[in-house]
Amino acid sequence: MRTPSSTGHAPASEAPAPEAPAPKTRAPEARGRHRRTATVWTTAAVTVNVLAHAGSLVTLAALLVLAATAGGLADGMPAGAAPTVTATYER
Repeated sequence: MRTPSSTGHAPASEAPAPEAPAPKTRAPEARGRHRRTATVWTTAAVTVNVLAHAGSLVTLAALLVLAATAGGLADGMPAGAAPTVTATYER
C-alpha cells in the first residue's frame, strides 16, 4: 500500500496553510512600439514652439516672394507694367 507521501499528497495533518490572496496589480498598459512616455509641455515651451512654426511659415512665404521676384527679373518684364495683349482676327 502506498503511503500518502509517495502519492505526492500531503497527509491531512500536514496540509499547507491557505495562502494569502495575491496583491492586486494593475494590468499592463496597452502600448505600441514606442515606449516613450508623453512629454509634459510648459506654457513657455508651447509658446516657443508656436512661434517657431510661425517663423517657419514666414520664411517659406519670403522665399516664395524672392522666387517670384527672380522669375520676374529673368522674364524681362518690368514689375509694374502689365503685359500687352494683342489679338488679331482675320476676315
